[in-house]
Amino acid sequence: MVSHHRSRKAQSPVISSVVMILVVTALVILTFTWGNEMLETQQVSVTVTYSQAKLLDIKNAILEVAQEQINSTRIVRMNLRMGSLSVLNGSHCSGANVNKNAILYNLTHNRKLIDSLDWVSIDPIEPNFRCSANQTNGSSGVLVARPFKAGNSYANSFMIWFRQINDTTSSTSYLINISIGEVSRISGTSTTIIARNIGRVNSSGTIHTNVLVDLR
Repeated sequence: MVSHHRSRKAQSPVISSVVMILVVTALVILTFTWGNEMLETQQVSVTVTYSQAKLLDIKNAILEVAQEQINSTRIVRMNLRMGSLSVLNGSHCSGANVNKNAILYNLTHNRKLIDSLDWVSIDPIEPNFRCSANQTNGSSGVLVARPFKAGNSYANSFMIWFRQINDTTSSTSYLINISIGEVSRISGTSTTIIARNIGRVNSSGTIHTNVLVDLR
């Protein structure tokens, strides 16, 4: 009886040690998981801020070459370790329906990064994103964004979209037409965006400036 009592007493420190190891292991796993989630959230936030800034750089590059002579060129470099960049050509839209004719950045994530169910302007200087605007208070290019459900994730889309600008003093309209180069989509690497003015066409009072956007 005495031997049995001593055996149980000897087991107590061992059991306590095992419990302590299990508790510490669980805490380490929880801390590691929480730390990874925090790190990923921070990386995504930095990536979104960086990508929006680069899209605005691309917008300015396209606006500049559109105002200059044929073959005028601008270059923007962008790191695409996360997400993808695409060039979308398309025609002028109507009303407030955002169409193609844009530069699109997509970042797939398990949560929405844009608090909207539809396209919304996130442009720092252009809140209006109708398909046409007056030249005096509107820009040809607008930074817009929206999330799209993609299975259990969201394709968070950020887009520089080009629309028609109207000069009410001369009844002339202006539209930048985006043309696709040899590469229209790229992801997972650094890319060079080349914007080049490839000519203008005056069609029924609307001056179309064609800008070729190539990804390399």
